[in-house]
Amino acid sequence: MAPALENSGPGDRVFVARGSMGPLILRPASADATFDDTRKKHSVSTSYELVGGCYVQGIMDGEVVDMMEKGDVQEETVFLI
Repeated sequence: MAPALENSGPGDRVFVARGSMGPLILRPASADATFDDTRKKHSVSTSYELVGGCYVQGIMDGEVVDMMEKGDVQEETVFLI
């Protein structure tokens, strides 16, 4: 179960960022968005917009760390724009 914000929708993804207080809903960036950090240009596939926080039963108390160790979830680098 994962109650979320009213403005979340299909295609949005749930992430747990290191050091965050809880899960975040991220929306893939639009096709015309790019992120240039002066070192390299990042593809839209790794760029997201923050929708907001959410509650997800089963990952609110650090369980994601255990899930990563088991290989159930993987770490991913994303860029917020």
